[in-house]
Amino acid sequence: SEIDTRTIPDSTIAVINFDGTALEQDMKPLALGMAELTANDLAKISSLNVIERIKINAILDELEFSQSRYADPAVAPRVGKLLGSRRLVLGTIVETGDEDLRIDGAVVNTVGGDALRTGAAEGKLKKFFEVQKNFVFSVIDTLGIQLTREERDAIEEVPTESFLAFMAFSRGLYYQREGMPGEALESFREAGDYDPGFSTATNLAGKMQVSANYKAEGNTTRFKKMIDTSVRV
Repeated sequence: SEIDTRTIPDSTIAVINFDGTALEQDMKPLALGMAELTANDLAKISSLNVIERIKINAILDELEFSQSRYADPAVAPRVGKLLGSRRLVLGTIVETGDEDLRIDGAVVNTVGGDALRTGAAEGKLKKFFEVQKNFVFSVIDTLGIQLTREERDAIEEVPTESFLAFMAFSRGLYYQREGMPGEALESFREAGDYDPGFSTATNLAGKMQVSANYKAEGNTTRFKKMIDTSVRV
């Protein structure tokens, strides 16, 4: 309540983790993957300053929000204030058939609390990348942004068309959030194995390798200290 929303820059925007509670258990990580790709695409627009996903996850974890509350426009302004973001992109993913999915979204203004619904993006599950791109352009239309040709071309680039690679990537994001760098590393590597050109996944694999090594070295150091103390005693 003490945060002055007038100090939040107009250009700031955050993509909150999409709500995937309606998905089958093994499909739930897909919501994280879709939010990640959406944030990456919006970051290609020069007029927007997209809040880092790691900061968003830290705030959401601190608030202990359930996944379904991520898509609740009523709580979005509070999250926006804490993130220092003027607008938030919300999304809910549902399966509309055995092989179909839909993303329903909204853009919420942190200052006024008003929410503008985006058009629904839907299509075949195996064509997830088309559904995701359609959702991004729906968000851009809702924001009223006129893209340059370079920005549009960049956003239209598809990081992967492999459903298996995308699901492995999404699982990696889940493990990363759960503080499991080793499992995240394996999932990002798996995504790269399915699609060697999926640079978003391979880049995260590199980061997880550093994190996993650091965690392993930390455990080894603590163990050695315990042994040294035990010997001295």
